[in-house]
Amino acid sequence: DTQLRSTTDELSNLEAEIQRYKTTNRITDVSSEAAFFLSQVGQLDKTMSEIDIQISFMNYLSDYVKNNQDFSNASPATMGIQDPLLHQLISKLNELTSERESMLSFTKEDNPIVKAIDVKIKETKISLLNNIASIKNGLAASKDQITKQQSVLENKVKGLPKAEYELLAMQRKYSIKESLYLLLLEKKSENAIMLASTVSDNYVLDKARGSDKPISPKRAMIILMALVLGMGLPLIMVLARSLFDTTIKLKDDIKSNTDIPILGVVPHSDSSEQIVVVSASNTAVSEAFRSIRTNLSFLLPHEASVNKPRVIQITSSFGSEGKSFCSVNLASSLAIGGAKTVILGLDLRKPKLAQYLHLSNSKGVSTLLAGLNSLDECIEHSTVKNLDVIVAGPIPPNPAELLMGERLRSLLDELKADYQYIVLDTPPVGLVTDSLIISELVDVSIYVVRQDVTRAGDLEYINELYQSKKIQNLSILFNDVKSSRFGYGYHYGYGYYESSKPTLFGKFSSRFQK
Repeated sequence: DTQLRSTTDELSNLEAEIQRYKTTNRITDVSSEAAFFLSQVGQLDKTMSEIDIQISFMNYLSDYVKNNQDFSNASPATMGIQDPLLHQLISKLNELTSERESMLSFTKEDNPIVKAIDVKIKETKISLLNNIASIKNGLAASKDQITKQQSVLENKVKGLPKAEYELLAMQRKYSIKESLYLLLLEKKSENAIMLASTVSDNYVLDKARGSDKPISPKRAMIILMALVLGMGLPLIMVLARSLFDTTIKLKDDIKSNTDIPILGVVPHSDSSEQIVVVSASNTAVSEAFRSIRTNLSFLLPHEASVNKPRVIQITSSFGSEGKSFCSVNLASSLAIGGAKTVILGLDLRKPKLAQYLHLSNSKGVSTLLAGLNSLDECIEHSTVKNLDVIVAGPIPPNPAELLMGERLRSLLDELKADYQYIVLDTPPVGLVTDSLIISELVDVSIYVVRQDVTRAGDLEYINELYQSKKIQNLSILFNDVKSSRFGYGYHYGYGYYESSKPTLFGKFSSRFQK
């Protein structure tokens, strides 16, 4: 395009100059000889113009190589250059460049494969530059040969008349510019046709569109997901716990799983001491055990007189339900009430009574029943007035046989002579048969159920024992109840310790805690 603009201007100037010269010298035509020379010179000039354009393109191509530019639009064939090696090197360079760009779309430039391609590109460029130099040398040689032919013709033209010679020289210049102009127009048309015939394999799937609102993040969606997760996850946790957590939560859970009467409810104690029922204590736990002490009179046999000694057995399904804790504190409550009380550790397999009361376990019920110690040697006086203790003693190899013997009955008869209440801390009824053996000798059996520990299924066995009357005068003590969770308001009611009705919030919030 640049050469076309320059050539057009020069061609217009030459036309005007020739017209003026013919008008001034009144020349209408040149001789046939001059016309012949002019046509030959025109052919040589046209060939010279083509060579000049090819040399110009080779210089242009050389700058492209040195400046690392794209070769996708560099077509030597359109400029009349038919060198096969040149076409091959340009095609190879295009392929290597495309391969490198494709690799860089998913890897970095320091990748060994990319570096290997860079080496090939560098070598190809060197070969291409050498080939361009060789082609330029060939074109320069052709140009020199044409120049010699032009000199021969010019010498012949000089022999013409001066006016014809000058006009011929002007027409020669015009012929050169015209041939160059026509050549450039031809090449431009060829390139335009080539570009127009190249159809891209890309097409628009979806037109670009804009919006004032961001595509991401979507505020409404985030808020909705936060609400769903914030309420859905806790709800799922509540449902999951309701399905898989079968432990006793409420007093109503006990009533729905058994017909055994409930003796009382013992609230949770934060005290580190095991004996929480002491004189002049007004804590909720102390009041609970005082209420249980009162409720015991409703469970004792009707024929029992006020002064008749009473034997109370305390058991549970398995360990960790607070059986020994309830035994110690119930005995302490009875003793504080003025009744002379003794507590026996009959859990000979896993004794805890000595540990709770900070006493030695070197002698006790096991050595007493085995005949190794006397009763007086085994009785320990506690810090609570009217309360004596006989710990379990060393763990024997045959605890069931010791409890089945007549020695236990004789021991209880001997204690009845000195004590008004005899509290027995017995093994868990759900694990061993010791409690069933002892139950034949007691007046009242208390079954401890601990909140969040005892499972609803554990009540099935005690239900069987109750319905088959294998355990007489049985009642349930609900232990370690968290009042803040279920809205328990402890107060005195008819028959035994009562709790106020749980609030709706208490029922709901209880599912989130353990």
